[in-house]
Amino acid sequence: MSSQERPVILVVTVGCSDIQLVSNYQDGQKNIKVPLQFGSDSMPYLNRDLSSIPLKSFATTSDIEDYLNELTNGQEKLPKLDSGEPHRKKKRPQANYKQGCFSTSLDELMCSETRPDLIAPKLLPIVYQLAKSNKKIDTIIVFNTNRPDHPRFSRTEPFAFGKKIASWLGEIFGLPARAFSADDSDIHAAFHCDYLTGKMESSGTGADNPVTRQGMQVIDSVLEIIAEKYNNEGPTPEVFFSPGGGLPAFKPHIQAACSFFFSNVNYWLSPNNEHKFSTEIEWQHFDNPPPPDESYDARKRVIELIEAGNFEGAGVIASFFIDHPDAIEADKVWARKVLTVSHWFQGKKPLQALNDALFNVIPFSTEEEMPNTLWAAFKIEAALRQGNQQDAIRYTCDLRDIALYDLAGKLLANNFDIFHHHSNKQWSTEELSKLSDALDIITPLYKLTKKELKDLGESETFN
Repeated sequence: MSSQERPVILVVTVGCSDIQLVSNYQDGQKNIKVPLQFGSDSMPYLNRDLSSIPLKSFATTSDIEDYLNELTNGQEKLPKLDSGEPHRKKKRPQANYKQGCFSTSLDELMCSETRPDLIAPKLLPIVYQLAKSNKKIDTIIVFNTNRPDHPRFSRTEPFAFGKKIASWLGEIFGLPARAFSADDSDIHAAFHCDYLTGKMESSGTGADNPVTRQGMQVIDSVLEIIAEKYNNEGPTPEVFFSPGGGLPAFKPHIQAACSFFFSNVNYWLSPNNEHKFSTEIEWQHFDNPPPPDESYDARKRVIELIEAGNFEGAGVIASFFIDHPDAIEADKVWARKVLTVSHWFQGKKPLQALNDALFNVIPFSTEEEMPNTLWAAFKIEAALRQGNQQDAIRYTCDLRDIALYDLAGKLLANNFDIFHHHSNKQWSTEELSKLSDALDIITPLYKLTKKELKDLGESETFN
């Protein structure tokens, strides 16, 4: 299946800046279009009336492109207004809505009979790109906050924006719009989902820092259900995430959740936040090199896993910092060392590679030189640190036999000329006596106790 035929899931977060009013600002003789964000005083009225106020629609992709170009040109000429306070920067003009009339701080009054354009400025470039690329939009998820009972946000939160944007996107891409339900059998729709409701806080202490787990559970559940249904239906979808609006603290966590549930995820890198508009390709793939904070977190986790004896788990974490095509060299240095240790414990790397990575950490050059007993001791220690009692007991029970093989191997090595001879060799009386003594020692080794094995290892026969 070609990339153009692959189903696309569009995931969107919505906030106060996601629906704006387009002011026709007169710059000399030229009329320019400038999008203005609504002030918080307008939110109660917008939440009440937005369902009956349409967002601007477009007949063709070319119409969107022309409109975006007008917004781009107009944005550069937008005046800044005096804040009225000394030593404060001039502020951007804003839009207002009350009792059916729109107005702006540019002294422009626009009542319902001459209603201006309302647009979704952050989503408009995305809609343009998806439409231009002939992407097959199968599912849209708009994450919204809806807390009318919250003591601080009841009058400032854009409760109605999520539903309105889902409806607008559904109309553009030919999908029915409705609230998300876990019981909904048809996932081919434009869903709006409130992940914070009632009096819920966005964050708290303990487990709710930096974001509330209850809100993330809603997001997690929605994405998991959608992902499971696509897994059952096929084919594998392509996901586009637009973290334009909404609560900033939730955006990286929604991004991580998308990346967890779906294998092919991209996101929209908003150019200069919401103050610029572009028709250029701005999609970025999630699989970017990890930033420094993630590297430090990974290293801490790797140390914890190694201290717990879980070398395989440490290697899995480290491999990401090596395999990435744009991996940072500083990350590769520590990650290669961890992965080498992990592979050595799994028998995938020779001892020489381990010593090269860790500056001769084990005082033997090859596996042939290193006692098998030492290797077994490493395995026992690792199993004990992981709390893996079954493996610890198994390796411990094997330890006596392994020590026996080490001792026998040492004896054979000391008598190499005796045991490796030519078939026509004529044995001297001294050589036959030495061979007899060696065989007398090797034959009853399996009956020796641990103490006897230890004593034998220290005897002159083996030295």
